[in-house]
Amino acid sequence: MNSRLTSLFLHLCLALAAAVVAKAQSVYTTPYTFKTIAGSVSHRGSDDGSLGTPRYGSPIGIASDKAGNLYVADSGNRTIRKITPAGVVSTLAGNALASAGSADGFGSDARFAKPIGIAVDSAGNVFVSDFETHTIRKITSDGAVTTFAGSPNSPEYANGTGQAARFSQPIGLAVDKNDNLFVADSGSSVIRKITPAGVVTTFAGAAFFRGYADGVGSSATFDIPNWLAFDASGNLYVSESVLNIIRKITPDATVSTFAGSANLAGSANGLGSAARFNFPQGLAGDAYGNIFVADPLNHTIRQITSGGTVSLFAGGTGLAGTTDGGAAAARFIFPKGLAFAPGGTLFVVDNYSNTIRKLSQSGFTSTFSGTPGLSGATDTVGAAASFNNPGGVAMGNLGTLLVADTANQTVRKITSDGTVTTVAGVAGQTGTADGPALSALFSQPIGVAWRGGRLAYVTDFNSHTIRTLNFELGTVSTLAGSASAGGGVLDGVGSAARFYYPWGIAIGPLGNLYVTDSYNHTVREISPDGAVSTLAGKGGGLPGFANGAGAAAKF
Repeated sequence: MNSRLTSLFLHLCLALAAAVVAKAQSVYTTPYTFKTIAGSVSHRGSDDGSLGTPRYGSPIGIASDKAGNLYVADSGNRTIRKITPAGVVSTLAGNALASAGSADGFGSDARFAKPIGIAVDSAGNVFVSDFETHTIRKITSDGAVTTFAGSPNSPEYANGTGQAARFSQPIGLAVDKNDNLFVADSGSSVIRKITPAGVVTTFAGAAFFRGYADGVGSSATFDIPNWLAFDASGNLYVSESVLNIIRKITPDATVSTFAGSANLAGSANGLGSAARFNFPQGLAGDAYGNIFVADPLNHTIRQITSGGTVSLFAGGTGLAGTTDGGAAAARFIFPKGLAFAPGGTLFVVDNYSNTIRKLSQSGFTSTFSGTPGLSGATDTVGAAASFNNPGGVAMGNLGTLLVADTANQTVRKITSDGTVTTVAGVAGQTGTADGPALSALFSQPIGVAWRGGRLAYVTDFNSHTIRTLNFELGTVSTLAGSASAGGGVLDGVGSAARFYYPWGIAIGPLGNLYVTDSYNHTVREISPDGAVSTLAGKGGGLPGFANGAGAAAKF
């Protein structure tokens, strides 16, 4: 799946894992039994209610209406939730207990597949980007859901009216003062405009040309645009997570790079290109011309003035948590969607804690809705241990497990009795440093492969590299890829090869490694000496579903 957002990849892997378990379960006459051997369960769910009662299932997008009601794209539950100013949560549309779909209907009769972006027009209509069905849905105030633009399960690019138009993995939505709806059409790498009558045109960008050229209209290029927001003057802002930049589009469709520097991740504050972001996502504009940015891999909320000066507004860089308090003391875990309510209060979808956070104009943070998940980096035995969004897991000898503890930036080991220890990385510190294992730094380790011997391999997602963990030497080294040069498919040996957000990894029978190179839509092979070749798929193009041999296949 291609959302280009870390969390969506996680959701997909969880769904695939569930499918594999379900299929495997049917093979054996004796049912599997499951038990929790380490860590505590997070507070996920779909309960409506008020105060601490509501539960969310990986919420992402958020928007506010003129009355101060909030609307949340509860992506994991495939529902749209409504939160009143008093904090009372109800399900406006969709059904958390039903399977994914694209059916229109009233309230719980409607079906969504992966709702992500959300926006509200002046009449109170709620618009939702349904990422997996490639459509834009409309929900009236009484919960009637219709397909406003695009055709379900038709990932293409075409302008037109209503369902004659085509989108490819739409994400961010924003409404201008005339109730035109703007869409970040991520799969086509363009920004689309939809009039209130449903007429779809391309506002900026060149379809299927990925890049970051500034210019006017179709002379500009984007690389997987995702979140949108308007400022008080009618300028549209676009976050490009993969490039780590924020773009600005004036009303005449002139595109410029507003903040950040393409392909350079970090957390530096500063003016324009001197600033750094780490997979920026949700955007929101206040009444004073400032733009706020959810910077999820830094676990922070950033502020950009109208002049382009970037500063830290709330949270601690690289410090994940659920702490409420003043701006510097507050902690977030992969914040995603942002929305301003009337009066200037900023609401944040804190994705991995499954909560909605509330920020005052000074940055004071409180939990408005939901219960924070239980996460941490504690090494101990069984349920007393804590993790922070663990990703891949691999089995070693005698029942020992290795776990890529993604949001903690570490690799953890769990023995057969449930004892958890950190074997590589430094909890809460992000980087790409090789060296002694317990001082090495990772940047979103996700996949892990191990046969229980002296070597394990880790896909370091945000550094675009494959790392080697040598238990005998107690070291971490980079086997393939370059942390400073993620991008298109490039075969070669060691640092000469290039990956684009590598994810899954497995060891073949002859010791070769196989890597899902997620943003390149390919499967790569790495020999024991670090020589990288492309096994299947063709990088640089759009995702697809074609079977075939080698480069003829599409993922």
